[in-house]
Amino acid sequence: MHKYFVFLILLTLIAQLVDAAKIYGNIYDFELNSLDNTVVSIGPKNKQIFVARNGSYSFNVPLGNYQIYAKRNPDLIAKETILVEKEGNYLVDLILLPDISEETFILQETIEDPIEPEYLFDYKLAAIPLILILIALLAYKFLRKKKITPKEDQLTNQVLSILKKEGGRITQKDLRKHLPYSEAKISLVISELENKKIVEKIKKGRGNIILLKEK
Repeated sequence: MHKYFVFLILLTLIAQLVDAAKIYGNIYDFELNSLDNTVVSIGPKNKQIFVARNGSYSFNVPLGNYQIYAKRNPDLIAKETILVEKEGNYLVDLILLPDISEETFILQETIEDPIEPEYLFDYKLAAIPLILILIALLAYKFLRKKKITPKEDQLTNQVLSILKKEGGRITQKDLRKHLPYSEAKISLVISELENKKIVEKIKKGRGNIILLKEK
């Protein structure tokens, strides 16, 4: 029984030796200068630690998936992952860069919880010009409906009087014949009466027919 157990151990050792592979490489900084005094570790299984004195490292490992981690004071690091599928030599050069894990964490926080910048489009502010334009249009329309002066009031009464005499219906052209005023002035009075719903202007051919709505 004891001999059988020893035999199994020997078979296991032989299998590991057959499957053994070598992972090696050189260690550089960002400018590809060789770096010494770098601590290199490999794992997670069969974890080994190697101190590179001359800018290079090497590990003998069985088949498996490995992570290589290198660090050199004060804050230069390198991380590599390699899958050893068969026996042989695997060259993995390491380039050490500044450790920015803290800055990366801060950046991720900023991305996940962004602060709304001041220059983002504000729809409330954009609505202000539209409101001002609307107010200006209403004010313009209101000012156009200004009070009729006594002279205009007299003309309005004349127009209404003529309409009543004509049975509440007359063409704008015939209306002008009864009044010693310009066409523009008569048109203005008719428009005022139309806005007040007193008369109705109907387009007919090249002229207009004025209808009295209140008799």
